[in-house]
Amino acid sequence: MCKWCGYWKKDGEEQKQCNMFFCGCSGSVGDRGGYDWGLGNEIACQSCGKILTEKNQVKWPAVDQNHSWNKKA
Repeated sequence: MCKWCGYWKKDGEEQKQCNMFFCGCSGSVGDRGGYDWGLGNEIACQSCGKILTEKNQVKWPAVDQNHSWNKKA
């Protein structure tokens, strides 16, 4: 899966686009900058287990020039 645009493809399958979610718990910020990825509109944070829903979704950096990953270090 590309963490820039969210597209994911397994051999022999059609490509899919995952959704990007922001949790912001200390574990996710330390490990993944606060972000998690998954298919569907609801996932559990890999760090704290909180259920992340559509309200936690963020745009992929490829389409959101204001995304923190587009800011120069």
